Amino acid sequence: MLEDYRNKVFNEDVLKVLKYLPDNSLSMVYGDPDYNVGINYAGKNYTQKWNDYINWYIDLTKECMRVLKPDGNLFMMNYPKQNAHLRVKYLDDNAFNVNDYVWVYNTNVGHSAQKFTTAHRSILHATKSKNNAFYKENVAVPYQNPTDKRIMGRIANGHTGRMPYSWFYYDLVKNVSKDKTFHSCQIPLPLVEMLLKSRGVYEKYTAPLGIGWMVNISHHYGPSVDGYEYMKWGTYHRANHTHIGVDRTRNGTGYACQYDPYLADTYDNPKTCPENLLLFFHRMPFSYRLKSGKTILQHIYDTHFEGAEDAEEFIRVFDGLKPLLPERYFDAVSGRLEAQLKNAREWRDVINTYFYRLTAIGDESGRKIYD
Repeated sequence: MLEDYRNKVFNEDVLKVLKYLPDNSLSMVYGDPDYNVGINYAGKNYTQKWNDYINWYIDLTKECMRVLKPDGNLFMMNYPKQNAHLRVKYLDDNAFNVNDYVWVYNTNVGHSAQKFTTAHRSILHATKSKNNAFYKENVAVPYQNPTDKRIMGRIANGHTGRMPYSWFYYDLVKNVSKDKTFHSCQIPLPLVEMLLKSRGVYEKYTAPLGIGWMVNISHHYGPSVDGYEYMKWGTYHRANHTHIGVDRTRNGTGYACQYDPYLADTYDNPKTCPENLLLFFHRMPFSYRLKSGKTILQHIYDTHFEGAEDAEEFIRVFDGLKPLLPERYFDAVSGRLEAQLKNAREWRDVINTYFYRLTAIGDESGRKIYD
């Protein structure tokens, strides 16, 4: 059931989405809800009466706790007053343990002559049992005195640092910055969309289906299908005229078995393996049909044509943002986008030509492939 929700964004009421999820199913839940302070979101305001808001906030947290695994962690961020009510009215009586962290949040709004300016947010960290998985080594702060005898002993025992303190500080883009635009979200929406799409576009014309490194040796710029294929580090695509990919399942190199059993089983079966990793974990015939109905070979052709088209579209969109961006930023990024388009076209032509010559199977759409 969770597969229907992985790696997706839902434009729905969060309470509605949470109710679809089974009990004890998520390792972590992080909530940063509306604070009920009158902020407009694209012209809409969701402010409620105080008690109605707190009741809604409690309902939201109840659902979050329900779907949380017994060893999971829940984080709810809000203004201190809102989180104080949540903690006293619900969390302290229903969570195994509740910790309160502080995000130091310097801001240019909310000043008053009658009080100190609120410059922090509260983050409540709740658990369902004493055995919550916190992964200290992933968040540890490096020791500042590694030559201390006690610290040397800890390092020798495998510790990488101390646990961070319960307050956090990050610099913000200030409203008075010369780079501040009139956009309410600071970054124009078309630019946000470009940022979100950029990784996928790059993968389209370089490594569709997890095919691996088909790059020039050493500097890695530009396509070279067999560049690393016969190097000491091992093969990447193993393509011949009928098949492509490397078998890294338990019947092949066994690489997939290093993962958690659930993930290992997922990657081990081509029917359940995410298609963006299919050729990394499996050796498949070019004629294999993907969920889209396309063959692997046609998918390779299509993604390389699409990647070059997307790179060209990025330039068109970015040119339209020129009046909204500082000139030095616009000029710098424009140059990089032009270089990306040149690279994408080179990748398209080199990779598609390679596989056309290898398989003798043309593009179903009849587009130009050099032979």
